Amino acid sequence: MKKQFFLDSLAFIFMTILSTTYLDLGSWYNRNLIISFIYIYFLFRILFDIFVRKVSFTSSKIICSILLLSVVSSLWSETFRYSLLTSLLFLALPTFIIIYIANIYSFNKVMSLTNYAAGIMVVLSIVFIFFFPEYGIESGIHEGAWKGIFASKNNMALSISFLSISTLYLFVNSKNRTFKTFYAIQILIQLFLIFKTTSTTGIVVLIFLIACYIFSTFFRRIKNIYIRLSLLSFSGIFVFLLSYHLIINISDLVSRFGKDMTFTGRDAIWEACIILIKQSPFLGYGFGGVYKENTYTKEFIDSYINWELIGGAHNGYLDLLLNLGIFGFILVTFAAIILVVRNFKLLSLDNQLKNYIIYIYMIFILIYNFQESAFLKENYMLWNYFVYFYILIKVEKIKRKI
Repeated sequence: MKKQFFLDSLAFIFMTILSTTYLDLGSWYNRNLIISFIYIYFLFRILFDIFVRKVSFTSSKIICSILLLSVVSSLWSETFRYSLLTSLLFLALPTFIIIYIANIYSFNKVMSLTNYAAGIMVVLSIVFIFFFPEYGIESGIHEGAWKGIFASKNNMALSISFLSISTLYLFVNSKNRTFKTFYAIQILIQLFLIFKTTSTTGIVVLIFLIACYIFSTFFRRIKNIYIRLSLLSFSGIFVFLLSYHLIINISDLVSRFGKDMTFTGRDAIWEACIILIKQSPFLGYGFGGVYKENTYTKEFIDSYINWELIGGAHNGYLDLLLNLGIFGFILVTFAAIILVVRNFKLLSLDNQLKNYIIYIYMIFILIYNFQESAFLKENYMLWNYFVYFYILIKVEKIKRKI
């Protein structure tokens, strides 16, 4: 049993690493092939538990509906075979693995494994930055910015920001002074790497996440319901006024960070994608095939923006609409609302830190997808963690009969 637990943990750690990093090391490194072996291992584990150990698992109709739509969407995709294989092997299969993990692993265990994965990624990034700078440091327009083992500096900054939430949670939750010191050092290294990416988006998101973490830690200590409501009302008004101020002065704010209102050319991509969405609003163009070569969608976007597209709209919401249309967008939105509501019910019962952490993760996912295509995406960590939190909350809801 201990050996099985060790192998499960190791497989999950490397699954997290591979679903976060997209480093191109040449023809000898095949990310999809490596992650496929991990999927095969978990598939045998799941089948063994179901048919031999007769273990039953909690699933979700809405998550399965999203997966079904993704698979069926291959029927109207220009790249039928690619869309079908991608949706089955690199979306549905890892999603079922995450559902399995949510049934057997506690929140604390997953945070611990996530932190191990974060530590490995940080160490490997430092190695690549100093010993293999041709891979670990950006060239061209972003020359000198650190990207480590990630695809770009933005990807590194936002991924480490996301993973650092687990480190912060373990730091606050740990009772062992030695572990606390270790987590504190790890947090400082993560902060240093994020700032060395020079990613404005990553740094701003990190500051916002830290603010949310401080607020949630302080808020959960307040027992008086009236003080809580007053603080929530004040915070809501403050966020509204701050958002209004930022929107009004968005041009000045963006220019202070050395950017412009084109968001490094993203506005042209978004405009092209919106035109495509209007042409096929309800069903989209099929999962995973929008940016494949020699397709109408790929050629349209390339000709519209007149520069090489790297495989995404740089906006998760637009990509979701492009892939699965309004129907898919509604399903995903509905799943997110259910998660938020169920988590609030559990939070109101025992006021646990983990429920606040889940909200922080959800806020991150919400913000991240305004700048990057990183939600309903094959082999990607944000979708995996979203499914994990959704099933975890559902399992707890069933256990408590809420």
